Amino acid sequence: MPFIEVRFSMRSASPHPLASWASSTHTGGGGERVLWTAIASIQRSDPNILSVVYTGDVDATKDAIIAKVKSRFDISINPAKVHFAYLRSRHLVDDATWPHFTLLGQSLGSTYLAWEAMSQIARKVWHTNSSTISSSYILSYGKIVYYRWFMYHYAMSLRHASFIMVNGSFTKSHIDSLLIHRDMLMDIVHLLPPFIFLRPFLRTSGRVHSTQLVYPPCDTHAMAAFPLEHRENVIMSLAQPEKDHAAQLQAFAKLLHNHPEHGATRLVLIGGSRNAGDAARVEDLQAQARELSIENSTEFVVNAPYPTVLDWLSHESAGVRDSA
Repeated sequence: MPFIEVRFSMRSASPHPLASWASSTHTGGGGERVLWTAIASIQRSDPNILSVVYTGDVDATKDAIIAKVKSRFDISINPAKVHFAYLRSRHLVDDATWPHFTLLGQSLGSTYLAWEAMSQIARKVWHTNSSTISSSYILSYGKIVYYRWFMYHYAMSLRHASFIMVNGSFTKSHIDSLLIHRDMLMDIVHLLPPFIFLRPFLRTSGRVHSTQLVYPPCDTHAMAAFPLEHRENVIMSLAQPEKDHAAQLQAFAKLLHNHPEHGATRLVLIGGSRNAGDAARVEDLQAQARELSIENSTEFVVNAPYPTVLDWLSHESAGVRDSA
């Protein structure tokens, strides 16, 4: 799975440039809110910093992206202090591009993507599942070695960092375990040619031993003013389409079946549709609602602007959060 990485660079020239990479910049994901909140904070605290955002959204203009940020997150960005560097090889880090040997393909793709980014604006510092494999013991063992190889080198790469920040306790636990990960077999393999030539690049100074946890920003000023009285019979789910909405629909259908007195209750699912994959997931969920005979009690709100989300939050009586 491709990941979002934020890198920083400062030079003595004015304004100071700060570079960041985001796979998407205007689809409304949680990672984007973190990005734009950080940039807005930097613009307020230091007007001499120019934020450079590397993005694969080659079909989106600066004005369109900034307008979407304002509409979706209610975050104001000074366009004069942000520059977008468009990368056309983002598809190389998409798992759909590599149906087989996904990790290897994405690793090679990310290398090329980084080269494309640095060739535009150079920075000194930067802020396989198959039934055939499952049925073969030899191929399954090879797959285990394949994953161990990548885990070994990923852990080595992490230990080269001087500071690592994560946005959740689950991610912190995972990355912290990688920072102390050791694999004796891989150590022995790297004593043999030709892998022995990689050893100078694998040495780490052990500068970072654990990650720093920083939760994603959540602006609650507007929500704090919502009254708690006179709420509607609305259950609201706010999440992206890849979350387990199917389980929510099943639970809601069971609620209406077992407790007909709640027949007037509605389930409202709000989230962003970022691509064709998300749009297909929404269509599948709508079809599931029809199969469960709850389509008249279920509403899908896709790509809602921030004021619309706030309006629903001010009227709903219960919220559903699924982290699956």
